[in-house]
Amino acid sequence: GSNCFGGGCQQFVDDMVVGDILTFDVPPGHNVWQWQPESAVSEAEFNTCTFNATNGEIWATDSETKSFQIGSTDTMYFACEIGSHCLAGQKVLVQPKLPSAPAPAPADLHGSG
Repeated sequence: GSNCFGGGCQQFVDDMVVGDILTFDVPPGHNVWQWQPESAVSEAEFNTCTFNATNGEIWATDSETKSFQIGSTDTMYFACEIGSHCLAGQKVLVQPKLPSAPAPAPADLHGSG
């Protein structure tokens, strides 16, 4: 799994696929707000750092470590809800991909062996 929240995290989660474990290790003085996934309203609120209790909730609190397994390709939105931390860039957009199929073994067209 992965452990991130803050700088460098976005690049990391860009590679996440369904089935991966995402862990937030929340530092003291921070929290993690999660908006409803796969929602145009969530995307707008994520972009403007708007925390509206009808569309999200505090998912992890100060000094807490929480993780979950990504179960779908729904876009997920997370940010720190404290102060202006979100506006300062402490937010993460997670757009999981489907795992790529393993490459097939090379076919032996001659039937040797």
